[in-house]
Amino acid sequence: MEVVSAINQDLGDENNLHHEIMIPNIASKIKIKWGDNQELTLINIYPLNNKENKIKFFEKLASMTRNNKNKDLCVMGDFNCVENDIDRSPPHKDNKK
Repeated sequence: MEVVSAINQDLGDENNLHHEIMIPNIASKIKIKWGDNQELTLINIYPLNNKENKIKFFEKLASMTRNNKNKDLCVMGDFNCVENDIDRSPPHKDNKK
């Protein structure tokens, strides 16, 4: 399991891009300058399926981004969450652990 990001070269200059691995294989951050010296921070995530680990991950992510001075922050990726049991393959309820 890994996190992968792709940036369109026509939209961002690789010389104005900074990549940081926040949590190996689970979260990475890209800061990119664009437009009139604006900076966008993208955090790409792929948390574990295990409920306890997922809760710990989101708590850690919240603490890592809480003091973000950059207001242009986007968290994206596969959150490994479903709204309904039918959205699972095959459909099943959550474990009762």
